[in-house]
Amino acid sequence: MEYTSTFPSLTGNGWIKEHFLFSILFLYVGAGIEQASVNIFICINAHHKLKSDSFQ
Repeated sequence: MEYTSTFPSLTGNGWIKEHFLFSILFLYVGAGIEQASVNIFICINAHHKLKSDSFQ
């Protein structure tokens, strides 16, 4: 991606399209991180449960 200026024209269609694409990208990345942390949390919980079960 090449930017001719630091701040692209706000009235231009290109800026709106890029802003829209970045919004979608951030949503996907955010959802991915959230899902990953939920998975990690579940794995840690399951691991602790197995350890405590084996001690009984």
